[in-house]
Amino acid sequence: MKLQQAGLAYFAEKEFNVSFENVVIGKFRCDLFVENKVIVELKAVTGFQPKLFQSQLLSYLKASRVKTGLLINFGNTSCEVKRLSV
Repeated sequence: MKLQQAGLAYFAEKEFNVSFENVVIGKFRCDLFVENKVIVELKAVTGFQPKLFQSQLLSYLKASRVKTGLLINFGNTSCEVKRLSV
């Protein structure tokens, strides 16, 4: 994978616990977790990208306490990348 060739540490399908008042209430899995700093969500949707995808990534960032995320859509003729932060 290109991330490995670039010398970046990553996990595919990294699982995070979701807690509320110090009680684990669920889990989520992000597509990629890079350098223990960035959550990457990959999509392949043609046309307009639903706001739901941004909401999903923001929820992942809040639950994991990771500050930065990338939402990447490969579905259109050009790749669309959005950077989100909390």
